This record gives sequence, C-alpha cells and structure tokens, in this order.
Amino acid sequence: MVTLSLGNFSVFKYLSRLAMKPTSELLKESQEQLSQTELAIQDLEKMLGLMNKRFDELNGMVIGLGQVLTLEERKRDDDRKREEQRLRLEEEHLDKFEQNTRLD
Repeated sequence: MVTLSLGNFSVFKYLSRLAMKPTSELLKESQEQLSQTELAIQDLEKMLGLMNKRFDELNGMVIGLGQVLTLEERKRDDDRKREEQRLRLEEEHLDKFEQNTRLD
C-alpha cells in the first residue's frame, strides 16, 4: 500500500484514525477545532481592529504634518516675498537718493 505523507501527516494514519473513532468522538474533536478556529478568528479580528486604529492615528499624524509643512512653506514664501519687497524699496530709495544728489 502506498501512503501519501506530508511531513508528520500521513493520509493513511488519518483515515485509519477516523475509521477507529466513534462518531461522537469525531464530532467532539471537530467542535473543539471549530471552537479554536473561532477563537483564532476573534483574536485576528481584534488585532486587525487595533491595526486599523493605529493606522488611523498614523494617518492623522501624516495629515497634521502635511498641514504644518504647508504652513511653514507659506510662511517661508511670505518671508521671501517681504524680503524681496524690502530690497526693492531700498533700491528705489537709493535710486531716488542718487537722483536727488545729482540734481543738487
């Protein structure tokens, strides 16, 4: 007889075990496995919920950082524009001063 084997799992041994066990015992084992599977699913759902919550927190942080960066960029642009305007006014005053000194 050929036995299909996957690691420690043997189809022949599994089927032999099934054939020897009463139905009530198989049902009990199946219910235990189902219960363990349901508990594992609940644990995974809790973990997923926590991960989603953390993701939302991180997403909020990223949005907040983006807003801060945008405000800083606007402030830097405004500062640059004010500096350019100040330099332009200085140039104009110097030009006027030079014109006034030439006229005198």
